[in-house]
Amino acid sequence: MDPAVLAFTLVILAAFTFGVASAPLGLLLGLSPGLVAAGVFLGSAGFVLVSGPIVVDRVPDRWARPVRRLLTHGPRVARWWGRGERTAGRLAVRVVDRSSLVIDRLGYRGLAVLAPVLGRWLVPAAEIALDPPRRDLYRWAVLGCATWSVLVTVGTDALVLLVRGG
Repeated sequence: MDPAVLAFTLVILAAFTFGVASAPLGLLLGLSPGLVAAGVFLGSAGFVLVSGPIVVDRVPDRWARPVRRLLTHGPRVARWWGRGERTAGRLAVRVVDRSSLVIDRLGYRGLAVLAPVLGRWLVPAAEIALDPPRRDLYRWAVLGCATWSVLVTVGTDALVLLVRGG
C-alpha cells in the first residue's frame, strides 16, 4: 500500500476520533496541507454526520422538553435565585445570563459552525436543546468542519514554517 494513502487514511481516522486537532498529525506524516485539510474535513464531518443522528434519535422527546424549557426560563429562574445574599446565587445568575446570551446571539447556526473547535458533541446537544431543522443544522456543521479544517491546517503549517525559519 502506498504510504501517502496510508497517511491520508490515518488522518481521516484521527480526525474522526479527535476532530480538527489532528491536523498537525497529517503535516507530521508529510502530507501536503491540501490533503491534510481534506482528510481532517472528511473525518470531522463524518463524525458529525454519524454521531449526531445516532445520539439524537436515542434521546426521547420527554427528556429533551425539560432542557428546552430550562433554556427558555433559566435566566429568569437564575435571577430569582440570585436575589439573596448568596454569592453562589449571584455567580449562577452571571453564568446563566452569559450562556443564555451566547446561545441567543449565535443560535444553532453559530453553535454548529463553532462545534469543530468547541467540541463536536455540541451539534447533537444543540439539536436536542434548540430543536432546529435537522438538515440546516448539519449543513452548518459541515460548513464549520470545512472552515476549521482549512484554518487549523493552514495555521499549523504556517507555525511549522515559522519555527523552522523557512
